[in-house]
Amino acid sequence: MNWLHPIWLWALASVPAAIGLLLFAAYRRRKAVDRFGDRALVERLASAVSTRRRRWKGAFAVLGIGLISLSLAGPRFGTKLREVEREGIDLVVALDVSLSMMAEDVAPNRLERARNEIKKLLDNLRGDRVGLVLFAGDAFIQTPLTTDYGAVRLFLDVADPS
Repeated sequence: MNWLHPIWLWALASVPAAIGLLLFAAYRRRKAVDRFGDRALVERLASAVSTRRRRWKGAFAVLGIGLISLSLAGPRFGTKLREVEREGIDLVVALDVSLSMMAEDVAPNRLERARNEIKKLLDNLRGDRVGLVLFAGDAFIQTPLTTDYGAVRLFLDVADPS
């Protein structure tokens, strides 16, 4: 296992510190109750104060601190770079999704016609990687290079000028 941001592992040092603070607070609370008199009497009079609930809250707070620290460190499992030999080409299709593509000078409209042509192209590909870039003034990558033609079709179907 490796870590994306191992510097955050130092935050785990706050877990024992938080436990120490909770134990110190419990000690001080017991001492304060003892100053009032008999502990059993004080606990009966202050029945709304639950020590069990306070302990659970403290335990969950410490657990939360620990888990947040670990998640910020970004654990990485099972990543291994390896070269894969494959044949094929990398193809990036750029599709205009501006309002001008809604013109009906070709049936049904320019955008639908372009979608249909791209789908025909996808039907003829085998093992090639395809990416989809949509643009209307600004360009953005809709799908990175992939061999998952179904995903490209899905993003192609929802591409519209809005």
